[in-house]
Amino acid sequence: MKICFDTLPVVSQYSCGRGIGIYAEKLMEYVASQNSEKVILATYNEMKSVNEFDNCEEKPIYFGPKVNDDEWLFLVEELKEYGVRILDAYINQNGIDIFHMPNFTEITFDVSELKKINKTNTIFSATVHDLIPLVYENVYLSTKEKKANYLRKMENLNHLDLILVDSQSTKEDLLRFTSIDEKRIFVTYLGSSLLARPENDIKYLTLEKYKIKKSYLMYTGGDDYRKNIENLIRAFELSGSVVHKNFQLIIVCKLHNKNHYLSIIAKLNLQDKVILTDYVTDDELITLYNNASAFIFPSMYEGFGLPLLEAMQFDLPIATGNASSMPEIVGDAALLFDPINIEEIANSINRILLDEELREQLKKNAKLQKNKFSWEKCAKDTLAAFNTALANKQNILDSLKSKHNTIKAAYLSPLNPDKSGISDYSEDLLPYLSKYFEIDLFTSTEDISNSFLSDNYNVYKYDEFSAKHTQYEVVFYQMGNSEFHMDILKYLRLFPGIVVLHDYNQRVFFDYLGNWKKNSPMNKGFILDNFFLQYGKKGFSYYKQYNDTLCYERKVEFNRLVSANAEGIIVHSDFAKSRLQKFSRMLPVEKVFQATPDYPIKLDKSKRIELMEKYGIKTDDIVISTFGFAIPEKRDHILLESFGEFYSRYPKKENLKLMFVGQLSDVVSEKLEEITKKYQISNNVIVTGWTEMEEFTNLMYITDIAFNLRFPTNGETSACLSRLLAIGKPVVITDVDAFSEYSDQICMKIRYNEFEKEDILSALELLVNNKSERTRLASNARSFMREFCTLEQSAENYYKFAKYILELRNNKQRDRGYTKQELEQTVKVYTQYKNTDCLDGFNDEIVSISEILSRI
Repeated sequence: MKICFDTLPVVSQYSCGRGIGIYAEKLMEYVASQNSEKVILATYNEMKSVNEFDNCEEKPIYFGPKVNDDEWLFLVEELKEYGVRILDAYINQNGIDIFHMPNFTEITFDVSELKKINKTNTIFSATVHDLIPLVYENVYLSTKEKKANYLRKMENLNHLDLILVDSQSTKEDLLRFTSIDEKRIFVTYLGSSLLARPENDIKYLTLEKYKIKKSYLMYTGGDDYRKNIENLIRAFELSGSVVHKNFQLIIVCKLHNKNHYLSIIAKLNLQDKVILTDYVTDDELITLYNNASAFIFPSMYEGFGLPLLEAMQFDLPIATGNASSMPEIVGDAALLFDPINIEEIANSINRILLDEELREQLKKNAKLQKNKFSWEKCAKDTLAAFNTALANKQNILDSLKSKHNTIKAAYLSPLNPDKSGISDYSEDLLPYLSKYFEIDLFTSTEDISNSFLSDNYNVYKYDEFSAKHTQYEVVFYQMGNSEFHMDILKYLRLFPGIVVLHDYNQRVFFDYLGNWKKNSPMNKGFILDNFFLQYGKKGFSYYKQYNDTLCYERKVEFNRLVSANAEGIIVHSDFAKSRLQKFSRMLPVEKVFQATPDYPIKLDKSKRIELMEKYGIKTDDIVISTFGFAIPEKRDHILLESFGEFYSRYPKKENLKLMFVGQLSDVVSEKLEEITKKYQISNNVIVTGWTEMEEFTNLMYITDIAFNLRFPTNGETSACLSRLLAIGKPVVITDVDAFSEYSDQICMKIRYNEFEKEDILSALELLVNNKSERTRLASNARSFMREFCTLEQSAENYYKFAKYILELRNNKQRDRGYTKQELEQTVKVYTQYKNTDCLDGFNDEIVSISEILSRI
């Protein structure tokens, strides 16, 4: 395994000589000693070299000259793109399997940008030592600049293949503050190297230098806020005369605000009793550990707590805080106290210094506990994590390239950057389909934005499909209700396949075929053909009066032109399945639930904070949201009116927010202006406008109640609804068509008739005032999606249906839904009406129904 370490933490002014720098250096040394291949140490330009270790080789990355103390030319913000390319070339040239960064806050590049261009299978990993700035945000992220900088660093974690942490406590914090998959996080405990014993003359020189005249209680570990030194000094003052007579408190660390502590010591009259050493050498530190009576560590938060392990190495009785990682590291080898309670710290000081039986027991326990930690074990666990990450990535690649994928399939679909919901659907599903199919992709452009798909699939433009169609056993046509499916219909009519019909009624798509008055003869022919296939003789009458009102009232439907050339159809609801089978009794139709990724149960705290600040949402606000393009069919204008009326009933509920995530249609926009003025709720309504998919999904997490209303429908299911349910949100839906199939235990349903507004008000009344009901619906929704609507299940159902279609084809049982008598009658009626006035204005460019019939 070719491993490369970023050596910046070993030499940077921030980490060199501190715990993180020591960790980085020891990790490199011990991993190199256990790895079969030589380890690469990536140095930056003219950076000073790290210590020489066996089985290691330094290889510099040239990022240009330094422009200031902290940055090199190609790592400054404006030129980072070039720095990423330089690092990508470095990784490629050296054949690196693992690129590890020992401190995530010192990553100098954008991991997501690197992974977009890097075509190798390299694992990118980093160590997270703690999340102190998030735990004590008011202290460490006190300015917008500090917060933004730290959140940018946190964003890198989402794109890493592997994350190492120093303790289970840090892992739990990472899961609490982020949405990172637990499977990517590995605990690798640290070791300690302070084992040497100096000569006696060093001992006496050290004790004399720091005016240590008595037995002493020792602390070391830094002096920032969470280290709690001020409370330690005050607790020592409370510990009483017996302790003061026999012991001193020695605070061993570099102090950044020494005068502050000296003033506290003076006020408490502890000048001879509390010693501040400031910086000490390694030999002096070892001497002080070696001669201490006990060790105290009052920290309020640690990612690991290396001084605790060092104290155990010297068999010292220990007293420490009962917070974060500290109980995990010391086990039974320490007396625990509440680090916020000064009296409790004082009591622990008394016991750890004066209770001889306790002291002996803790020393005995320390001898056992310290054996659980070593740099050898840290390196071994790190290599195991590296191997696991490599194996997991290889399994994914193998599943994509496996020869076991015996069904060769073409997959025609919009893909991003085409702004279609089906682009997102396909990008989620394709990696799972690859378990069963060897897939080539056909879309509008070869320059798709999803790098995983472009790296692992052949991607062709639609117009290349005609020449390649004979290569495939199965063709999947993803058919939606937008302009992005025009080419898909074109090839479906030429080459039959399996249609995934996302909307039962394709009215919107057929409307797109052109403005009705300006339509080309071919497009008008499409519409006429559909009417005739769908309704026979009656279809000509519908064709004559075709307009939006007719469609809005759901008197006509469009899908027969799509289904006519389908070998089989996949739909997402029983509603769509039953309607299709009503028109085409013998057409194979399979219901496959609309699946979603297994979304994390919560959003990264950093992203939540960022979004709430962006849209002016406060912590105690109740956010009611609707997602997607706001149009009358989604009843957003009715929801807005209902919200205004509900708000007027409860004027004290200023924390209510109605959020429209997406653009507003003209109708809804006009209604917004009218309603906000009428009910004086302009400060309670948020309109995000169009957002990128990541932000779109993240806004679902900060939503408390979601509305996903429809009337009339096109027989569709809703990807937004599926996401909301998968994330675990209470959703109010319209009791109509496919939406009626959801259980009342999962969603709250409202009527779409004259009672619609009344039902919306009732839903708001219940869900705003009853958090337990929101929780119940959310929990049921998430459970339902995880049990029945996974991507794995969808892929397996695609495969089973494709096998069924292949069996029908092989047995010559393929039928697209017509009996012989129906076909003969269709031809007869079509011929009868072909030359009537309803076809005036058409010419021979029409793609006629007879062409379709001749291929059936």
